[in-house]
Amino acid sequence: MFLKSSETIQRTMGGNSRIRDVRESKTKNRVIYINNVKPYDFNDSNVALKYASNRIKTSKYTILNFVPKNLFEQFRRIANFYYLLNLIVTFIIPDPPVSPFANMIPIAFVILVTAVKQGYEDILRHRSDREINNTPVRILKNGTFVEKKWKDIKVGDIVEVLADQTFPCDLLLLHAHTEDLMCQITTANLDGETNLKQRRRPANLPPLTNEEELSRLEGVIQCDKPNADLFNFNGNVLIKGNQIPIVNDNILLRGCNLRIAPIVYGCAIYTGLDTKIFQNTKFKRNKLSCIEKRLNRFVLVFLAILLGLALASFGGSFAYNYLYDDVWYLDGRDAAFYKSNKFAYYFTTFILYMNLFNYIIPLSLYVTVELQRFVGSKFLEWDLDLYDPITDQPAKANTSDLNEDLGQIEYLFSDKTGTLTENEMIFKQFSIDGIIYEYRGSELFILGSESPLSIFQSEKMTKLFQILSLCHTVHVDNSTAEKYQASSPDEFSFVKFCSKLGLVYEGEEKCTESSDMIRKVKYADKIFKYKVLDILEFDSDRKRMSVILRDLQDDKIILLCKGAESSILKNCVSGNIQSCDADIKTFAKQGWRTLALSYRYLTNEEYNQVEILLKKAYNDILNRKERLSEAFEKIESKLILIGATAVEDKLQEDVAYTLEELRRAGIKIWVLTGDKRETAINISHSCKHFSNNMIKLLMTDINQVESIKKRINFFQKQMKKNPNESFALVIDGRTLELVFANDIQYEFRNICMKCDAVLCCRMTPVQKANVVRLVKKSEERPMTAAIGDGANDVSMIQEADIGLGIFGKEERFFLYMDFCITLEELNLVFAVCQFYFAIFSAFSVSTLYNSTILMMYNVLFTAFPALFYGLFEQKLNKKIVEKTPFIYQTVKKNKDLRSREFFVSILLGTWHSLVAFFFAYAVLEPNSCITNDGVIIGSQEFGVMIFTQVFLVVHIKLFIDWQHKTYFIIVGFGLSIFFYLIFCFLINSFIMPDLLSGLTDGQSVYWVYNYLFGTGPFWFYLIVATVASLLPDIFIKILYNIKDNMKINKLAFREALRKDKLSKMESFDIDKIKDLYEEKVKDDQKKRVRVFYVPSGVNRVFDTKVRDIKIDHLSEDEFNQTNDFNKTGDLLIRKRFKIRQRY
Repeated sequence: MFLKSSETIQRTMGGNSRIRDVRESKTKNRVIYINNVKPYDFNDSNVALKYASNRIKTSKYTILNFVPKNLFEQFRRIANFYYLLNLIVTFIIPDPPVSPFANMIPIAFVILVTAVKQGYEDILRHRSDREINNTPVRILKNGTFVEKKWKDIKVGDIVEVLADQTFPCDLLLLHAHTEDLMCQITTANLDGETNLKQRRRPANLPPLTNEEELSRLEGVIQCDKPNADLFNFNGNVLIKGNQIPIVNDNILLRGCNLRIAPIVYGCAIYTGLDTKIFQNTKFKRNKLSCIEKRLNRFVLVFLAILLGLALASFGGSFAYNYLYDDVWYLDGRDAAFYKSNKFAYYFTTFILYMNLFNYIIPLSLYVTVELQRFVGSKFLEWDLDLYDPITDQPAKANTSDLNEDLGQIEYLFSDKTGTLTENEMIFKQFSIDGIIYEYRGSELFILGSESPLSIFQSEKMTKLFQILSLCHTVHVDNSTAEKYQASSPDEFSFVKFCSKLGLVYEGEEKCTESSDMIRKVKYADKIFKYKVLDILEFDSDRKRMSVILRDLQDDKIILLCKGAESSILKNCVSGNIQSCDADIKTFAKQGWRTLALSYRYLTNEEYNQVEILLKKAYNDILNRKERLSEAFEKIESKLILIGATAVEDKLQEDVAYTLEELRRAGIKIWVLTGDKRETAINISHSCKHFSNNMIKLLMTDINQVESIKKRINFFQKQMKKNPNESFALVIDGRTLELVFANDIQYEFRNICMKCDAVLCCRMTPVQKANVVRLVKKSEERPMTAAIGDGANDVSMIQEADIGLGIFGKEERFFLYMDFCITLEELNLVFAVCQFYFAIFSAFSVSTLYNSTILMMYNVLFTAFPALFYGLFEQKLNKKIVEKTPFIYQTVKKNKDLRSREFFVSILLGTWHSLVAFFFAYAVLEPNSCITNDGVIIGSQEFGVMIFTQVFLVVHIKLFIDWQHKTYFIIVGFGLSIFFYLIFCFLINSFIMPDLLSGLTDGQSVYWVYNYLFGTGPFWFYLIVATVASLLPDIFIKILYNIKDNMKINKLAFREALRKDKLSKMESFDIDKIKDLYEEKVKDDQKKRVRVFYVPSGVNRVFDTKVRDIKIDHLSEDEFNQTNDFNKTGDLLIRKRFKIRQRY
């Protein structure tokens, strides 16, 4: 996921930086003494607990523990641990076949490179930690604010924060230097939302305007223990015996920024790793890429092959010793110890063979993959296509471990608001009593009328504008270009719309008689004032918010309420509910966001009861949420309905084109949103999530499990009958809850995965994560990605295989093609050739290769081509994929890393070993003397011949597989050949000092290359053996190319059919078809039209009763209803003359 802040980086917590007090785990609440002074009247005999310091530590290592800890982590890998054991054994056993010093260099190289990479990343973490911990802050000490650092803050300290600064810990707001004693904050670092959020100090706190008053403050805060809940907070503050409730609106969270207010004071309640921002990061799990998972499995296969070769060689050695127990040429000089200690002899022999074949493990491949990932993540950040010039924000990779998975995505789960749309609201229309009004120019009109209206046209319209201009939490800041600062884009659009009509919200001022705030609204030089009595904040459960005001014009108390129609209409006792509901559906079909508006008057006695009810709920720490929910439900009842509003949420730029291209690429897109069904469906149509040729399957507003089961069964039958159709499924959160609660989610998943698009509306964050998990755990194990921009998307993003977060208001992402490395088959060649050599050397544990050359094979000789291949290879050219995105489907499922391809590479490696060994044997077997000087060639020359041939095959094979050839291929191959020639020249031409003789196998290859390169049979062998080795590779590649081309042609044909079908759909004229059909009916009364008929007011679904009816037998009401459904697109009609229309 792309990060929102340097503090939200997904890291492994390397240290706790806290002193754990075991008593805290045994308490129900956290107890905090303000100013770290226990009040004299607080009866608690316990000593104050020690809480976490504010020093954070996200680094993993220190100078002292880096070496042991890093080594421990690296040797947890199977390959590394095996090499370590093998290295230890080679130093213990006598006369090992491979020099232990030569064995030591590859493992040391791998450990060193990995340690340098991890050390560098940890240095960056240390640097970030120091920067954060040493940020200056002012803390109240001895009656005055003194300059300190963030790491010095302790729980209970009073902290001063200035405008635009970041809060250093979680604070309880004590005072804000504003008239209304409130402040605005931005929470983009927490949830990605850029809207301002209002925070206020707890009611009835004493004045705390200066250092003197703050230093005299004594009190006890009782609150929740540290938790990850960003949206709820329960607590009380006890000051001089008075218990004052604390809610989430009184809390300033670490990572948020202060806006509007010049200075605020707060008391630290959670510090360091106890803060909400770090409590949320600790639950993130590590994600392994598909390559790493499969590499681990492949290493196990190679270990099994290694064990098999060692056992086979050991068996051959055992049989040979049994048959030839007395060797004549030793003449009694064989080792007497092994004669009498057979077990030690056989055990040593087996260990020697394990040591001899250990190069089959592709140790350096891990280093290559790590380097590819690291540089690949930088490519992502350097990509100009991912750079946003508006915000000056490049893409940022939170981890480099998932690069290759970006090219394997099969399912993309997306939020709607802020992801598909810009979260920028434009007020469109409103309705009262079935009459729709709109804003044109600078005046108000009835829809379709040209006569302007006044906003005080009627009592209901006056009430509507009263709700729009007062029922919100908008703050006015006249010092900025945009004076209105809103936490909700809907509320901003309401206030902005009212101001365009002359009804200007002027903000709040403090009441002179009390601490209450007065809201002012100006119209035509007249000021209307309202005292704020209570604000019932919006929450996602009840889906509405209210303000209780005293109208100072007539001294009446009024409750203004707005929210989703599902939560408002049910609480209304009067008003035109039916027409309002119809207008809301009309607005929703345009893809607009809708709200219902209502109000009620309260008497003084009723309001006194409301105050008592709210106070009891706020003071109940343990059950506050439930008590408040009950209180809000009781207060927001007996409402009078006014009307409804419609706001347009603008689509992101090119979002329709992007979704269409992703669908063409075979990526299935699921939109998971909290919006209502009608709005979500129409947004899906407008952004091309739903295409015109899709049949919608609706599973909404279902309250019975049996109905869900019947619907699923019917959908399955229809999909079997229409395998070539394109389906889209729509489900709501309530129905989905029943699906999961009754264990029918797997049947539901089977239906969804056969659909081309799925829309889940009215979803909670937990439901979003459950849906992602449901798809991810299916039998196909598809690669999933989730993209979002807010806190409600965090669960979904963390659950998916790949999480994509959005910086600011817009982000685009590009799908990298996959890469894989298939060089491990050549390691198999060396091991199998060694096995062949063991057969011809009487299983004497003699080595075929010079260990120094073999050691450098993975370290230098083939490292650069493999690295550049992984970085710059493109299976599919980017421009071609952009023009024909359906080709993307040919690289899914990591086909180059499937088990079949892996075992094919093993078979090819076996073939290469047969050719390399036996072609060399065939060249040398008739006459071991291949030069005129009569010198007979030995095992070292034989091994160098095979090694050089394999080295050549590696590079030619890689060159053949490399499709996107660039200048880097010349660099990679050039470096590889350069190091091979230079290294071989050194050990071939110079006699090494005694200190280095262990690394060069005692100069065993001295002058060998000069000897071989001057012989004709050697070059003949290289040419013939290389051609013979690569023939199967070329043949298989041709077969794969033919298969891929056939698949591409099939996809292209399917794409052509899709385009042809769409063009027919776009040119379809339903009126002409209707006339044509009526003429056909007149000619043949027996011809029927199949109608999926649904009564008026019921959603058209695909599981309703299907009946064949004659067109002339339709009643007038049925015929009119059918025409209405045709116009609105809620009826599916299939004609017998093969012309179809889908909505």
